Amino acid sequence: MKNYTSDSSIQGRGAIPPIINKTLNLNVLTKNISARPEKPSTPQHSTKLPFLSLINDEPTHIRRILYYKPEVSAKSWIITDGTTGNLIDGFNENEAREIASLTKIMTCIIVIQDVIKYKKSFDEHVFISENAGLMDGTRAGLSCGDSLKVWDLLHGLMLPSGNDAAVALAEYFGGLISLNNPISHFVAKMNGLARVLKLNDTIFRNPHGMSTSLNISSAKSISQLTLYALKMPIFCKIVSTYSYTGTVVNNGIQRKISWINTNRLLRKGFSGVKTGYTPAAGPCLCSYIEQRNKKLLIVMLNVKSMQSRWAEAMKLWKWANAHILQYKN
Repeated sequence: MKNYTSDSSIQGRGAIPPIINKTLNLNVLTKNISARPEKPSTPQHSTKLPFLSLINDEPTHIRRILYYKPEVSAKSWIITDGTTGNLIDGFNENEAREIASLTKIMTCIIVIQDVIKYKKSFDEHVFISENAGLMDGTRAGLSCGDSLKVWDLLHGLMLPSGNDAAVALAEYFGGLISLNNPISHFVAKMNGLARVLKLNDTIFRNPHGMSTSLNISSAKSISQLTLYALKMPIFCKIVSTYSYTGTVVNNGIQRKISWINTNRLLRKGFSGVKTGYTPAAGPCLCSYIEQRNKKLLIVMLNVKSMQSRWAEAMKLWKWANAHILQYKN
């Protein structure tokens, strides 16, 4: 049986009703609750508190109210402050899982770094080999014998989640080290950067994320990797692009090729970053949003369905925005 990755899905909606009225005075709430004796209870949610000093300084009752977790289907998830990198909240965020096409976040990083390291140009043309052209799963629509710029290929990698683009880039940039098994050299770079970033639960075995050989990481490590990538303006520009048209050359004949970003949250206030899916990994999503000077990075692994990724990401964002970040300053 072939292993496929597919990032196509339809838009979903979701929200969580506010737990605390935004206009409610926190001091009044503290006073009213503190007057009542605390009743013993069995917590239904994690007792771990977010790294926000103001919340930690509140009485236990207040912390309990602020810390009520939203319910989502993702087997692992994390919300990270996009400015400080601090953990806001998470569930099984340290649990290593298959990450499907979220792999391509690292693939994109390595390519950008190698363009600079080897003094290459994003206008450099890359040849599509038979190996790349015959890749299964989600594709950028490339064929053996095609040639296109690195810049175009990066969009083919990140927007339609092209496995063909991933292999072509890995062959080209891995080949700068050795033409003997260039993909292995490229994957070694991926794992090398993971070690530098101390993503010790992360193992890459291919540049695309298909289940032919498993790529493993955790929601927390993907969050850390993405925060690293978001420091690169080129990465930010690519993952925030909704649609892109590139030029492909084959036997001297040019053709245009267009891609739409698989991230359905792009026009809902989010700025990318990457979707993913394999049968083993389940639907995955890494998404970044910046609104009113609040930056959040949300990673979800193994969500129950392709459609629910969008609604659940919105639910986590609305919860964090309404019930944590408003008390940050």
